[in-house]
Amino acid sequence: MISISQVRRTQARMVAFLAALLVLLSVTTQCCSALTINHVSSKTKRPTTWLIDGNNFLGQRGVTGLPRDGDKLAEKLVAISGTQGGSSTPNDVLLVFDGRRDVDLERTDSKLTDSFTKVQLQHGTIADDFLVEEIEQIRKEDPSRRVKLVTADKRLRARALGIRPTVKQVVNPKVFWKKYVPRMSGQKKNPTPHMPRGNSGEE
Repeated sequence: MISISQVRRTQARMVAFLAALLVLLSVTTQCCSALTINHVSSKTKRPTTWLIDGNNFLGQRGVTGLPRDGDKLAEKLVAISGTQGGSSTPNDVLLVFDGRRDVDLERTDSKLTDSFTKVQLQHGTIADDFLVEEIEQIRKEDPSRRVKLVTADKRLRARALGIRPTVKQVVNPKVFWKKYVPRMSGQKKNPTPHMPRGNSGEE
């Protein structure tokens, strides 16, 4: 005959076993959830803002088809904004020009599309300072957003790359015009040209 004490010991062992099993299942579920979240987040593209140093861009020499006028350059670059080129994540574009003496008495923002703005600064305001301030503002207001800067100005490049991780990349205007614009505007389906992180491409 089985004694009451034996029954109680058997019940106690079963309860302990079930408790251990529940703990194991809980830990396994948490680990799987964490792996799933990490996998999804790693695949999720962050929103991107392209900041373009307009005067520096126009000053590039030996570039076929590059406009020499700010308005015409803006018209050419509108196609890279939003999702027009087939991008899964909308690209916001800010094309910034230095203010002109006796012409730009105040700052003018021309919104060509919901995702593309041409900024003509007031005379006396330097585009480099404006672009750095814009990056700082993005870093504070939208930490998940990443900035890609287009300029060949080494000093501006160094200042921008100091604002990590918001600034993801600095691209030379010649490289941007030849390789990025055709792809981003949907003219070519080539993948993004590989460059080391922070590399501005051709000097």
